[in-house]
Amino acid sequence: NPVTIGENCLVGANAVCGVPLGDGSIIDAGIAILEGTKVTVPKAEYEKIAAINEGVEIKGAFNSAGDFIAKGLDLGGLKGVHFRQNSQTGQICAFRSKREIKLNAALH
Repeated sequence: NPVTIGENCLVGANAVCGVPLGDGSIIDAGIAILEGTKVTVPKAEYEKIAAINEGVEIKGAFNSAGDFIAKGLDLGGLKGVHFRQNSQTGQICAFRSKREIKLNAALH
């Protein structure tokens, strides 16, 4: 699958992106989001991501704790996803991105 980076995205330092990123998405520094990476999405955040990506089927399933579990490829191309790593458990999580990334006009 080709890897594309949407508008207003941010890929942090030393991050690895192996899936397409939809507009307004972020991958935090130092983490890898590959096709098979297991990503946990809290239920409330899943609903926010689904709302901004209306009409798009998101593959994955809810676990017994109520969190949505998906592969990186299943979340690839969705708009407004912020990928983070839990510093205590090492778990890769996704949240609805609340930031708007813009280039510094003075530098670009």
